[in-house]
Amino acid sequence: MSRAADRKRHWARIPEGLDILVTHGPPLGILDELGPGRRDGCPELREAVSQARPRVHVFGHTHAGYGMLRSPDTLFVNASLLGEGGGLDRKPIVIDLSPSRRRDEICAAES
Repeated sequence: MSRAADRKRHWARIPEGLDILVTHGPPLGILDELGPGRRDGCPELREAVSQARPRVHVFGHTHAGYGMLRSPDTLFVNASLLGEGGGLDRKPIVIDLSPSRRRDEICAAES
């Protein structure tokens, strides 16, 4: 979707109270850095995720952004396994999303 209005309409369909949101690409400014000063995330997705507040948001696409980032509401996971050379260079990330855990207690680690 090349138009911001189309992306905004699309991402507005994310329901609030989700446990897990999976998208192809990252939200703008979150594990989306391509290089110094270059980002690949979607600003409309970032806005929608901040409103929906899923417990975990998993995405990929931006291989250089591999890793995890925790906000007060959401654990963001860029699960891109491909390295810069295109090989499977990174370990999978395992997430413990036990029902008894609060948002800030969700455990995630490389396996």
